[in-house]
Amino acid sequence: APVGESFNWARLRRGPRNDILYLARPHRFSFATALAHAALFDGRFLAPLAAATDSWMKNARRTRYCWPYISNLVVTQRIVSLTWTWCFLAGCTESPAGDKNAVMNNILRIIRADTVFLKNRLGKSHPNNHLLADYFIGWFIYAVYPDFLEDSDFSSYEALFLKEVNRQFYEDGGHFEHSAHYQEMCCQMAIIYLLLTQVKGQEIAPEIKAHIGRIMAFNVHLGGPKAKIWHIGDATEDSLFLLDMDEKWSTSVIGAVYAAQTPGTDVLMPASDPGFSAAYWLLGGDLGCGETSRPVTLPLVEFPERGLFLIADAGNSLGTLFRAGGARGSRLQPGHAGS
Repeated sequence: APVGESFNWARLRRGPRNDILYLARPHRFSFATALAHAALFDGRFLAPLAAATDSWMKNARRTRYCWPYISNLVVTQRIVSLTWTWCFLAGCTESPAGDKNAVMNNILRIIRADTVFLKNRLGKSHPNNHLLADYFIGWFIYAVYPDFLEDSDFSSYEALFLKEVNRQFYEDGGHFEHSAHYQEMCCQMAIIYLLLTQVKGQEIAPEIKAHIGRIMAFNVHLGGPKAKIWHIGDATEDSLFLLDMDEKWSTSVIGAVYAAQTPGTDVLMPASDPGFSAAYWLLGGDLGCGETSRPVTLPLVEFPERGLFLIADAGNSLGTLFRAGGARGSRLQPGHAGS
């Protein structure tokens, strides 16, 4: 049902095939970013967002550590979504200031409570994408919300995150879980780190920037000229970029960031692309708009450590993916790899 005042957080239903993770999905707050972005253009979208945050906070107080706090990953996705949301609301001029300020205050209260929840839990998750997300959100909170840390010291999470990126991603840019969508989500963490660190004017070691570039290139090649990634392994529930969400799993946002970071690479995105809004905001509006122009896929793209070999046809519109599994002796965490 649409979120709002009447949304019943306590009576969420399981999804198709009795999927219990559907009960956690609304708590990731992807709806909040969408409503706040819409409120930039139409103030009427602020009312359901205000009602949803109010009702969620009341439910979270009653249920304690149930679905609102079922895992560090759910809380991580909520903090990222609410950060997007808060920024959009800060630029919203179409709504009464009192209503907007109340919602923005709710958002900061939720993020502060989430920070308290995570404080003694980070670094204890399963050593796959969940551990990477632990270190990522520890760094993110330190970088964006230092006032919420009080006597806690999150300064070590940046180094831990970068060390974990090196551990989990192969040199060819592939991820050791061998799942296209988990690779995509982990790539989004690396992109947020890269862009936010640059915005803050901080230095990034050349080898780190180059490694993140290879991670992005992996997604660009798997997306191909149509930016539609191959479905390998399990899927994640929500993107960290949120505004690119649809049922097509487009890699166009990663491609746009990759082009902006890689001289001589041209990825122009038409406004009709599902990832246009997310790329526009991530890149501060510095985004070409016109006919889609993506890097020509090479006849053969090899990811030997990841065990993937992509063969493109002469017209660059179709491709064949040969999946060989991980290279002998390579790190592997196959829980989400699929059959």
